[in-house]
Amino acid sequence: MGEPKDEPKSELWVIRKRGAFYRPEYIGYTSRIYEAGIYSRADAEREASTDQSITAHPLAEFRALVESELAQARSMLAILDNSAARTKETLSCRAQDSRAEDSRAGV
Repeated sequence: MGEPKDEPKSELWVIRKRGAFYRPEYIGYTSRIYEAGIYSRADAEREASTDQSITAHPLAEFRALVESELAQARSMLAILDNSAARTKETLSCRAQDSRAEDSRAGV
């Protein structure tokens, strides 16, 4: 059980319970596909057979969701990068102003 490493993509599966993804090693749940555990088909189907609210799905089924979440993450990174650049520019301007004031004051 656990996370298969070298299986073909068609054999990478996720498990859901009432819409939430199982986390790795069957420990907890998440709504985020990128936090979902990856299971073999056999393990996923075995788990799904234990309860009607549990379903097994090929990971490939969620490609659009993964791409969407990746696009959102990239957008957030761009916002953070822009904010960091503005902060750096502001700090640089303040340092120049401070040096200019010190120069005028003869410090």
